[in-house]
Formats: sequence, C-alpha cells, structure tokens
Amino acid sequence: MTCATCGSQVSWQLQKGRYYGACQRRDERCKNRKYKYIREDVVQEVVKQELERLLCPSQSVLEWVVESMQSDVEKAADNRAEVEQNTKTRIERIKSMDESLYDDKLAGVITQERYETKHESFMSEIETLELAMASFDSAVTERKRRGIYMLELSQRAAKYYDEKDDDEKRQILIELFENIMFKNDAVSVNLKDRAELIAKYSSKTRELLGSRKSNDRTFTNSENNRGQNNEKSAENALYPLWQGHVESNHDFRFWRPMY
Repeated sequence: MTCATCGSQVSWQLQKGRYYGACQRRDERCKNRKYKYIREDVVQEVVKQELERLLCPSQSVLEWVVESMQSDVEKAADNRAEVEQNTKTRIERIKSMDESLYDDKLAGVITQERYETKHESFMSEIETLELAMASFDSAVTERKRRGIYMLELSQRAAKYYDEKDDDEKRQILIELFENIMFKNDAVSVNLKDRAELIAKYSSKTRELLGSRKSNDRTFTNSENNRGQNNEKSAENALYPLWQGHVESNHDFRFWRPMY
C-alpha cells in the first residue's frame, strides 16, 4: 500500500489492538500535510469489496470457461509440431533461394550489391522464423495457463479471503491488484488488467442473468417459461462475452479461443 501523493510505502503501527497506517512523510510533498491514519480493517473491507466484483455468479459458465481454456492449452501443444514443421519447411525453402541467389551472382545475373541486399533479407527472415519457432509454445501456452490461474485465483480469493493467513492474503494482493493507495482518510484500489476484465465480465454476467430472470417473471409461470431452459439460455448468451467476441478491442481480451 502506497501514499497516493508521494508514492512511498505506508507504515503501520499497532495501537489499542488495531493496526493504523500512514504515510512516512519523508517526501517534501507530504511533510506539511496534516497527518492522517487509516485503519487496517477499513483497507481490508475495500479489498474484499473489490474481490467480490471478481466473483462470477454462474458456476456452470465459470466451469465452461476453465474447461475451454484448458482445451486451448492442449490444442496449442498439439499445434506446435505442425507449426514447427511448417516453419522448418519455410526455412529450408529460403536457404534454397539463397543458394540460387549465390549462383546468380557467380553467373553475373545479379550484381554484388543486389546479392548482399537479398542475402541479408533472407538471413533476417530465417532468424525471425527460428525465434518464432522457439517461442511459440511458451508465448501461447503460458499465456493461456496464466489466464486459467488468474481466473481460478480470483474466484478462490473472493470466497475465502477472510480465511487466508497474512502471507496468502499478500500473495492475492500481489497477483490481482495493480496498486492500493491511501490519500487523507480514503483508500483507492486498482486491479491488474486481466483481473479487471474478470470483474467486468462477472458484472455483465450478473446483469444478464438478472435481466433474464426479470423477463421470465413477466410471462406466465408455465414450465416452458422458467427453470433450466431459461437458465441455459442465459448461460449460452454469456459464452461469447467470456470469449471476448463482444469486445471492441480484440487485442485486449481476457481469453482468446483458438479456432
């Protein structure tokens, strides 16, 4: 936790059975400010409220997202062999083109300058392909594994935060929160990008499920207008949301499925 004015760490003191935090006021910007304290339980309450935003209200949607992401991890591993072979084929083709280019230079078909330019381009492309081949598995698979970890952690944290010891709480804060700041007697928190997307999608899930239930009550209470069919319909509408298909910024999704 940091001071919002100077960015320094907040220090804590135990007084009458409670911990109180305050800026150390070593920075010129804070030295002349009125000394303010914040109680630890107030900070914890703000943190818990933020964690509750992460909680997905539909267990079946959550399970589907995790299973789909795990399936993508497996697909990424399966695709690696195919991508690797295609990349090797491309590299061999470039090498063959480079050899032909050398023969053309010897035969006087192209100039030395032209040869050096094309040869450098070929070598650069080979280097790029080799780097891409080496990083494919870690870049794709690790990103998706990280997404699964963050999703599962966010749900556990929201449910069991109070039960965790100090070290476990600290780890939750490190993984999910970008910053926790104190200014005067108020606390502000910001989630990390991926956690913020989980909170956003969880909020939209609550809105959609609530809207569907509200609409159901406007119809006759027949078996066709309530129960599992309506619940399933709402869940089906949520799948594209969690896949990121409704996002306008397609480069910034919580999870991008592999098709």
